[in-house]
Amino acid sequence: MTVMVDGGIRRGTDVLKALALGADFVFVGRPLLYAAVIAGEAGVQRALTLLKDEVDRDMALLGIRSVSEITADLVRRL
Repeated sequence: MTVMVDGGIRRGTDVLKALALGADFVFVGRPLLYAAVIAGEAGVQRALTLLKDEVDRDMALLGIRSVSEITADLVRRL
């Protein structure tokens, strides 16, 4: 079964957490909607750039190079 997460995803770490916990796909809608309302297409492009940079940086901090290396042991469960 394909698992898709929608809701509450606002930053790169949220994307990585969802993938680590088993999501196959993560929707990131609200930040892009806000960016579109504020600055139109340019705002959405900027928001996507920021999100991509966050994911890249957070993956580097975790010591992983690709999405296939994301595993559940990267997430601390309380």
